[in-house]
Amino acid sequence: MLFVRIITCFFIFIIVSSCNQNNILKQQVKTLDSLSGVINSAAMALKETDSSNIQALLITYQIYSQFINSNMRDTISKSQAMELKSFYESGEALQVFLKNKSTLLSRLNLLNTQCMRLSDDIRLGEMNSKESTKYFNYETVESIKVIGEVFKQQKIYYSYYQRLLQSISNIENIIKIYNNNQLPTIINP
Repeated sequence: MLFVRIITCFFIFIIVSSCNQNNILKQQVKTLDSLSGVINSAAMALKETDSSNIQALLITYQIYSQFINSNMRDTISKSQAMELKSFYESGEALQVFLKNKSTLLSRLNLLNTQCMRLSDDIRLGEMNSKESTKYFNYETVESIKVIGEVFKQQKIYYSYYQRLLQSISNIENIIKIYNNNQLPTIINP
């Protein structure tokens, strides 16, 4: 939230510091162009989260989850319960991250398009200062919110990805206890 407030104050300062309407419009165009660059950077950072690694890890998560749900009916120890809890939380969080990732990428693309169009409209003089300020404020606030969410989702990705990686070896040991020292395998029909 602090990040959002700082950026909002920065944009407001830039607008207020301009002396006349022409300068305000020029400053809005410059700010929108810069904001477009920030949006593109956020999209690139989000794309760098490796979906193929997540998919491979989630396949393992699903196989082990199915085995645990189907075969573990005995009482388990507190440490095993804690490992299972961590395993399930991490796997579910990564599944949600994948859904959010595609939604955020779409939203970033839309915001970038809107910022570029607004910048073009202001540059071409297709709206007055009052209209441009209204749309400018809306686009910057929305962009800041989405960029903040991107950073939040990246943090979730890295923490839960590592957590799931760590818990899988412990889950494998638990599964082996209940499956004659073997891990479950998928047999293709």
